Amino acid sequence: MSTSLPFSNTIPVMKKPTRHSSRIAYENRWFAVRCDDITWPDGTPGEYFTVATGGACIVIPVQDGSVCLIEQYRVPTDSISLEFPMGRIDPKENPEAAARRECREEVGLHANTLEYLGSFDALNGIFNSPFHVFVATDLEPRDRELEPAEKESKTFWMRFEEWEDAIASGRVRDGDSLGAWAMYSAKQRMNNIRPAGNI
Repeated sequence: MSTSLPFSNTIPVMKKPTRHSSRIAYENRWFAVRCDDITWPDGTPGEYFTVATGGACIVIPVQDGSVCLIEQYRVPTDSISLEFPMGRIDPKENPEAAARRECREEVGLHANTLEYLGSFDALNGIFNSPFHVFVATDLEPRDRELEPAEKESKTFWMRFEEWEDAIASGRVRDGDSLGAWAMYSAKQRMNNIRPAGNI
């Protein structure tokens, strides 16, 4: 007995809210909180708060079937997080330059080859902060250049299958790293290469 999925292949046309005005409710050197006065399509008025940044980059360092990771404490979740190196894009800095810098600073690796995979919107119900994803290969060791919040962090390599086991077990909870790995795995499949964790 076959069942059909209750979905349509037709993308619906959605009405957008009307934005009447915008103001900056809070701002620091890392982000700004924007407040929009809007009217929803059903006529209901409201305010919507968005955290806006200059964007960020995330780097997947790959070598000999392994990925390089950083384990560090994250204040918002009060937890130790296993992640790919990542960070904000500084003013007047392009995504590739930021990716090279973050890879060197956080995990002590210089990428001779950097491949751009694309970008995704993290937490797009709250943030306007596109994440640009890069794969770093042909790596050379460098000294790490850590910020105070990163001084206790550790870096190490994991085989692809170990990394995916960590994802499946729930050890990896960082959404940006999960999104980047999903993009990397999808690109591998599109290129007719087996998903990285299966080699």
